[in-house]
Parts: sequence; C-alpha cells; structure tokens
Amino acid sequence: MTAAPTPFGLRGREARALDRWASALPGVGPFAPGRDDCGYVDGVLVSVDALADGVHFRREWIDPESLGWRLVAAALSDLAASRGRPLGAVLACSVPRDDLDGGWLDAVIAGAGAAARTFDCPLLGGDTTAADSAVLSATVLGRPAPTPLARAGAQPGDRVYLSGPCGSSAAAVALLSAGTPAADLPAHAADAWLRPRPRLDLVPALHPATAGLDVSDGLLLDAARLADASGVRLVLDRAACTDGPAPEHALAGGEDWQLLATSPVPLSGFREIGRVHDGGGLSFADGSPLPARLGFEHGDPS
Repeated sequence: MTAAPTPFGLRGREARALDRWASALPGVGPFAPGRDDCGYVDGVLVSVDALADGVHFRREWIDPESLGWRLVAAALSDLAASRGRPLGAVLACSVPRDDLDGGWLDAVIAGAGAAARTFDCPLLGGDTTAADSAVLSATVLGRPAPTPLARAGAQPGDRVYLSGPCGSSAAAVALLSAGTPAADLPAHAADAWLRPRPRLDLVPALHPATAGLDVSDGLLLDAARLADASGVRLVLDRAACTDGPAPEHALAGGEDWQLLATSPVPLSGFREIGRVHDGGGLSFADGSPLPARLGFEHGDPS
C-alpha cells in the first residue's frame, strides 16, 4: 500500500506569487508562463537564472571563477531539461561599486566564459549596474531537439527517470555552513558545488520523454511540480532516489541540476526511480512518509 498523495493546495510563498503572475500572462507554445524551465517562442527556447549574494552563495564559500561557471551552468540546465541546445547567453551583473574596479567581477566573467566555451554557448553581451550587493543573472537562448519538453505531459503508465545521484551540492552547503573550507570538501561535493555540469549530454536521450525538468530546488519538490503540472501521481522508489554519495541530502537538497523525466520507454543514461499513476500528488512506493520539507522555495523558512 502506498502513502497518501501529497496535497497541492498548500503552496509556498514563491509558488503562490507565480500563480498570481502566471494568471496575468498569455501562454505561448507548450510552456506555462512562470511554471516551466523555459519559455518558447518562434522556435527559440529562453530561460533566465539568477544568483544572489547571501542567498545562493557566500563569497567566502566559492571563488569568483567557479561562481561565474555556476551562473551559466544553472541556466543551461534549464535548456537541457527542455530538450534544448544552446544558441547563446547574455549576462546581467549588479554588484557593489568596488567590484567594478577590482578583480572579483573580472574573475566571475572569466568563469562564465569558461563554462560558455565548454558547453558551446557563446556569450553575446549583457548589462552591468552598481548595487548594494551582488546579483548575477544569465539568460540563455536555445533550440529544441527535436521538440520542446515541458513539465506537463506525463501519462499514467510512464516510468520516472533521473539522470544521476542527487544531494552532493546540498552536502557541500552543509559542510561550508559548518565551517569546512571549500578546499577541504569531499570531491563529489566540491564538483557539484563549484563546477556543476548541465546535462546537455543527455538531450538526445530525452527524445521519447513525455515530461521533464531539472532538479534545482530538491528532488521531491521538483517531482511534485512535475506531477502537479501533468495532473498525475508519482510513486517513487525511496532507495533509488537516495542511491548516491549524500543520501541524507538527496531528497530535498536542491541545486543538483540532474534531469528528472517521465517516459514510456527507458531513457539511455538515466535510472528508473518510480512510476506514474492516475490521480495527483507524490508518495513513496514503500509507504514511508514524505519529509516535512520537500525542497527549497524562496520566501519560505529554510
């Protein structure tokens, strides 16, 4: 017997704000405004991601080159989740005045350029302004291959697939918060936190997928979002979801940028972690309860 589905009537502050804004926006193509990883218009995918000092990072935790890499990688992960190939990116950097004269922002841009070259996504330009604290934003453009993939579309009978283990990025944050220097992080945590790799390599494997998104706010929360958008119930294998180097962080950690997708057939490079059923919500196949916190939402207590 499975646990009762998670109700979606109680939504966090960020989700409630998106509900209000989305109701005022016209839908274009297969994507729901404010709900999907990308927008889609005239054959072009577009997505924006931002990193704020004190929210997404602390300067003592991460070198500026890695921060620039993370900025571009996070935005490109949205393209990968939407079955897209990058065309280019623009940056917007709001930073304290001293950063305009010093080397910190120069190093951030260098790191962003390194990621752009690695993932074949030219930097096309951007904007810079002075501000009280740093907020860095990357907007990426891409083309779907072959068609866009949205969060809606999962069908009963599909299987749920995950592109890799989750939890390493959250493990890094936990260690950094406890005072561990970045240089002393375990390799899996350092790689996930400092130099994440968007799964653009798996875009061809998503050809038969029916729905998908990237794991940015926590595996369970993002799985719940996919279920909500598709109007289905996801029943997950808890052991499969926590099979990795940081199982205690795997379910709700976030910022892993792995891909979560549903498909009627196996997806190459992915592992099966659950099944899609009629109904709504989210549960574990073994009947164990979901944790109180499914992931991270801006504006809610952490």
